[in-house]
Amino acid sequence: MRAVAESEQGTSIVVTVSILALLATLWCVYRLMHYLSRPLEVAVTIADRIAEGGTVPEDSFNLSVDVGNLIQSLGRMYRNLNRYQTEAQQHRRGLEEKITQLADSQASLAEAQRLAQMGNWSWDIAMPQARWSDETYRILGFEPGEREPHWRTYLSLVDSEEQASAQESLRALLAAPGDFEAEHHITTPQGLYRVILNQISSIAGPDGRVIRLYGTVQDVTERKRAEEKMHYLAMYDVLTGLPNRQCFNEQLDHSVMRAQRSKSMFAVMFIDLDRFKRINDTLGHATGDLLLKEVAVRLCGCVRAGDTVGREDGDVEPLAGRVARLAGDEFTVTLDALHDPRDAGRVAQRILLEMARPFVLDGEEVVVTSSVGIAIYPQDGELAEILLKNADAAMYQAKQLGKNTYQFFAGAMNSAAVAKLKMEGELRHALARNELLLHYQPKVDVHTGRITGVEALMRWQHPERGLVPPGMFIPVAEETGLIVAMGEWVLEEACWQKKLWRDAGLPGIDMAINLASPSFRQADLVARVAATLRRYQVPPAELCLEATESILMRDADVTMVTLNELRDLGVKLSVDDFGTGYSSLSYLRRFPLNQLKIDRSFVNEVTENADDA
Repeated sequence: MRAVAESEQGTSIVVTVSILALLATLWCVYRLMHYLSRPLEVAVTIADRIAEGGTVPEDSFNLSVDVGNLIQSLGRMYRNLNRYQTEAQQHRRGLEEKITQLADSQASLAEAQRLAQMGNWSWDIAMPQARWSDETYRILGFEPGEREPHWRTYLSLVDSEEQASAQESLRALLAAPGDFEAEHHITTPQGLYRVILNQISSIAGPDGRVIRLYGTVQDVTERKRAEEKMHYLAMYDVLTGLPNRQCFNEQLDHSVMRAQRSKSMFAVMFIDLDRFKRINDTLGHATGDLLLKEVAVRLCGCVRAGDTVGREDGDVEPLAGRVARLAGDEFTVTLDALHDPRDAGRVAQRILLEMARPFVLDGEEVVVTSSVGIAIYPQDGELAEILLKNADAAMYQAKQLGKNTYQFFAGAMNSAAVAKLKMEGELRHALARNELLLHYQPKVDVHTGRITGVEALMRWQHPERGLVPPGMFIPVAEETGLIVAMGEWVLEEACWQKKLWRDAGLPGIDMAINLASPSFRQADLVARVAATLRRYQVPPAELCLEATESILMRDADVTMVTLNELRDLGVKLSVDDFGTGYSSLSYLRRFPLNQLKIDRSFVNEVTENADDA
């Protein structure tokens, strides 16, 4: 027990001594640090006070207080250092993001320039070379960086006739601030033809001198081609390649202005093919199109550049003409700088001869003629539209004279055209104003003297002109299509008159009505006749429909169907003016006809000429 107690007492002594030794060591270390840090603390204090602009008395230092201030200053410095490091890292990350965004923007700009086929460039005048974007190089036919990015490089590609103007524009921009835009035609090193839209601006420095040029180049080749194609489609006939009506009208306006300035004369020729519809109907529209293309070629050959026209005095006249296709089979030729109107007649005669030569179309030989009308500036009109109208009127006069000929415009044609137009307008109102009436010409049996029938003849009781004969207004009605409505009115009026006669106790007699060509071709003709007969209770056998020989022969197969349907209805059928058309007895045998009215010209000499008898 004593040994244990002694051991424990020894351990306690050792622990106590160790603690005392540790405390003594700590106190010594503290005192040593206090004395060692005093010079540093004094130096920091002196530096702070000097920085604040104060004085430094020798007895103003309290080292016990200033040691704490030193530790606080060191802590602040440490914290500021960490803050500066953090801010630096943030700025670095922000800079990296900006660089990335800039790179993305540059890539997007390059892609946009590639899609738009547009490049940009700039040139600081103080520098020997400009800066080109990659797309600028590619547009001009180079790999990026392949050639010196200078104005001279660009000029070397520009067409020679455009280089002088391009250089002049550049000199103007170098002399004073401004803008410039132009299209240049270039040929790339690979031999490709391109149209470049060049837009340039120059800016000046504080002293007013130009210091910088910048601009864009854009490849507009495809756009120009599209514009040219659209212009071609708008101004030229697709089938023949000739100028169309719009282009011709513009050219004619220019011809008028030139002739006004030079006090010269020119001709407008209006050309129409004779019976062209027959070609389309018999051989088809494809063959008709081939014919129109060949006609265009021949017309151009008649007025080709450098051609001449023979004069009556033996000299030759240079010929300059332009051909256009207005529509369908209508063509025009403009002959500029005429010295004699008769020269236009010589050209027209040449055209007639060329058109009359047979055309070979898909192995088929086709013969077609033409009619030509001529109007001369300024005697036949001083406005483009008047000249064209008068040439058109002269062409119609040529057709009326038998076709395959030419006619110069005469004032009487214009007067007749105006009168015809006026009559057309008045005729449109004649039905509504009840100005039309029927005269009934009796048919008499020469043996008994008895009236066997009547023929309804249409007349026009004009409020100013009086009774207008059918020869004056029927052709106008047929040409304008009014004859169809007038034919319906005649059928209605004649059947109503038949009813009035029957109600008055008169015996039933035949009523003959003439059918015009458009009326005969109407699909509902038979149904309309049947309905009218029922409405006025007219026996079908008392109605006789008359058509001329030429109408019946126009489309014999279709005509046969219509005639048979009318015969089945019970209506009588008659051929009028027999002897002025085909006069074919074999055709008459095919048609279900009841009467034949022989034209007077066919029987005038029947008693004098045994052959006619």
